[in-house]
Amino acid sequence: MAYLPSKPVEFTGGCYCSAIRYTIKIPALDQRPEPPNSLPTPIDKRGHTVPTRFPLIGFDHCQSCRRACGAPVQLWMILPYSWAFFTLQPRDPDHTGSYAEPFSPTEAKGYATRDIVAPSKDVLATTYLGMYESSPNTHRSFCTQCGTPLLYAFVGDRGPAWTAEPVLDIAAGTLDQESFDQIKPERHDWWEDGTSWVKKVLREGDGGVLIRHPTGTLNLKVED
Repeated sequence: MAYLPSKPVEFTGGCYCSAIRYTIKIPALDQRPEPPNSLPTPIDKRGHTVPTRFPLIGFDHCQSCRRACGAPVQLWMILPYSWAFFTLQPRDPDHTGSYAEPFSPTEAKGYATRDIVAPSKDVLATTYLGMYESSPNTHRSFCTQCGTPLLYAFVGDRGPAWTAEPVLDIAAGTLDQESFDQIKPERHDWWEDGTSWVKKVLREGDGGVLIRHPTGTLNLKVED
């Protein structure tokens, strides 16, 4: 990602109920690989570029990702498997899932990325991790406790042109606030598959005419 510091950086995040947590450990700049056959990344309007390196952070509003996340725009962070580490909370029959306290991380068990994107039947049965194969070899992971969509991964053969290690897409909206504050998008993924009004808002802004509620209230005018 072109805007990250050159030194190593660590991000954390997880689902809404904390049954699934992850840590992303991004190495120093000179150890971040370039995606195979990638174009340089523009960094300003004057045409300056830098080599494209993982992680990639981009908007995605294709129909598949839009429907999978339930929002007009998804924001993905794409990174190698080896940078991500996960903890899963064991299923608790006494945890109701209704206004309960978040799960305790001390009870969670650690997992490698490969065990998350292609989980065993035992992992699916004993944790709150869910996996849906939305198309052949395309796995979308989510929390079965709170419903948070977390990951996208293509687990099939990418062909001989792909010389990097496997990569996964983490839904950037699941980052903890301190981590989320440190990132920003650098690209639009699947632009041609997007929706025209979403493209317009992303490229031109809201025009300054959309109502901006400072809180969750509607600020409705009360008649005397």
